[in-house]
Amino acid sequence: EIPYSSIVPSPMDLSTMRQKLTNDQYRNASEFHAGFKLMIWNCFASNSPGSTVSQAGVDLQRVFDREWEELP
Repeated sequence: EIPYSSIVPSPMDLSTMRQKLTNDQYRNASEFHAGFKLMIWNCFASNSPGSTVSQAGVDLQRVFDREWEELP
């Protein structure tokens, strides 16, 4: 089995993103957006296409992108 750290050199998850938001560690919206995209990339890199987790990533990305586009 391939170690997760060799597949995903820069881990990111929703809990980390929330913590960074709470601690004002994102300098701007673009950094937050990049963190989300990293999390989704990691999801796809570490899960087989069509798997339950990968499909959840597709669904979450779709919702995020739609909501992001509606922001001022």
